[in-house]
Amino acid sequence: MVERVDQVFLSRAAKAQALYMSAEGMDFEDFKQLAADHGSGDVPEAELREIFAKYDADGTGLIGLDEVDVEALFEDLRKARGGAAGGRASSSLRSASSPKAADKSDGAAGVECVGAVSPAAGAAVNAPAGATGAVRQRAPVHSSAHGAPQQHGAHHSAHHGAHHGEHQVAHHGEHALLLHRATNASIERLDQKVEGLDARMEDLQRQMEGLEQRVMAKLDSLLSAVPSPALATEVRAIEVKAVLHQPR
Repeated sequence: MVERVDQVFLSRAAKAQALYMSAEGMDFEDFKQLAADHGSGDVPEAELREIFAKYDADGTGLIGLDEVDVEALFEDLRKARGGAAGGRASSSLRSASSPKAADKSDGAAGVECVGAVSPAAGAAVNAPAGATGAVRQRAPVHSSAHGAPQQHGAHHSAHHGAHHGEHQVAHHGEHALLLHRATNASIERLDQKVEGLDARMEDLQRQMEGLEQRVMAKLDSLLSAVPSPALATEVRAIEVKAVLHQPR
């Protein structure tokens, strides 16, 4: 049970770290270190590059990942760790479905365009590869007040990722603060109990001292009533032994 809790905690910590890193921009070296830190260090670099490319469609790094992306990312890492045969199969599937692989495919399908495109440019882009006789090119995009739409999308993703990362950090900080307060309250209650026990022990000590004084007074009264000096001496010796051996 404790091992399962540790696994859940490490998984959440890894995903929170990934969200935070993607808010500032994560290149492949950062991604490789993240994978190594959380149990995927034995995955071949080629497979790591395929996983990285799947989420790095525009080649600028992993920027502004959300929780869904991070869940899928760690699921791909988990599959890559699951054995040589399973790892190769999942790797080929990821390569076939990756955006970069789609960009490299040939055929008559058009290229995904972002923003407004002129009719001439649209016809040139959507024409079959054989008709143009050259490698298909991306259509130019019009600029706006915020720059190119692709740049604006990247800026929005980075802003969203940064905001989400700050929210995660604040959320974990709030939990840590609540735990700190609860711990302090428990310590204060324990201190109060210890103080109460100390007061009780002092009260018992006073009662024992009073009882001892009453016993000694009773012995003195009995000794004064004994006529024989020898008997009085013997009783006094017993009294002294009793006092010496009394636990304090």
